[in-house]
Amino acid sequence: MEQIEKNSKEGENKDRASWIAHDSIKRLVDALYVEHRTDLDDIPNIICIFRAKALFSAGKVTIASIKKVSEKENLIHSYYDGHEDIDYVLEIAADIWPGLNAIQKEAVLMHELQHIDQTMKNDDIKWGLRKHQIEEFASVLNRYGLYMSDIKEFVVETKGAEDLRPRPRVERPHVKVVNEA
Repeated sequence: MEQIEKNSKEGENKDRASWIAHDSIKRLVDALYVEHRTDLDDIPNIICIFRAKALFSAGKVTIASIKKVSEKENLIHSYYDGHEDIDYVLEIAADIWPGLNAIQKEAVLMHELQHIDQTMKNDDIKWGLRKHQIEEFASVLNRYGLYMSDIKEFVVETKGAEDLRPRPRVERPHVKVVNEA
């Protein structure tokens, strides 16, 4: 897999996140952020890594997740390599990623980028994480419809989402999806 660079020493735990994502993934993450997260004032420093195997919760696969890096983690990071602070770590399942098509990859990354939150405190940007807009079961919606205002707002925001198939891809000159598989 050319998009995954092994970055572990012999004897290290093989199940931990020990691979650095290829630059093309980082470039895609940055381009998606700039294009679609126009609601935020600044661009966070996001590093992308691979986890050897996907995680499962309640029988469902977690293809990717994003984590806010703590001040303590940044202190340790800067002590050892002197680089700038990292705001987020985006972790991708290396065993699942190559099997996704370009639209699925972009959608997974975009989903994780939607968790990024930004607030201002004393003229300083504070990064955080936000939850999903709604949490609901299809069976409840099938039975009761759009019974709460947040669910109605979500449906309106998604323009009704009558057709949940992927929208036709619009080529954007500054966002290029590279087939890493």
